[in-house]
Amino acid sequence: MLLKVLCSMVCLGFTAAPPLASAATGVNLVMCDGIVVPMSERLAIFSAIAISGDRIAALGTNEEILALAGPETEIVDLAGKTVLPGFIDAHAHLLRDCGNAGVTIEEAQGLALSCGVTTAAEMLVEPGDVERYATLAARGAIRVRTRLYLAYNSLCGDVHGDWYKAYRPRAEVAPRLAIGGVKVFAERSSCGTL
Repeated sequence: MLLKVLCSMVCLGFTAAPPLASAATGVNLVMCDGIVVPMSERLAIFSAIAISGDRIAALGTNEEILALAGPETEIVDLAGKTVLPGFIDAHAHLLRDCGNAGVTIEEAQGLALSCGVTTAAEMLVEPGDVERYATLAARGAIRVRTRLYLAYNSLCGDVHGDWYKAYRPRAEVAPRLAIGGVKVFAERSSCGTL
């Protein structure tokens, strides 16, 4: 019973709407007159949202949130459109395999973003890829937050060695680019053998 109560308290702490802030908190963006769905446990829906930097500062009615706007705040009238949290693609190949689909890395990410995907796990990263992707990120070409999963071996089981040990799990290697973990291929159906 105690565990259930503690879990409920933790869940409520993470899903409750942020309290209304004051205009002094640096609200730089207000989106109003829409349907704001924060995907909380309580399924609450708001008409407006205030953003400070890259964080949600407050959720509420149009009047409550517009009151937080300062003279430099960008105000977006959603005109009834819906705002949802960014989606996470837990198994993607946006960076590596986009050429197979006939699109560039930039186009693949643009498509993901247009569908609401703001974070993706790049599930096959081989030696040399981290540096290549970091170069792209340094020039602003990585727009989707990407977690890189470093391949211990190839699709057909050939071991790449311990190259992955040069990177710490969860370490950010460039803007919007971080190490997710190590991937080990345990089956060989992808290379044509069973």
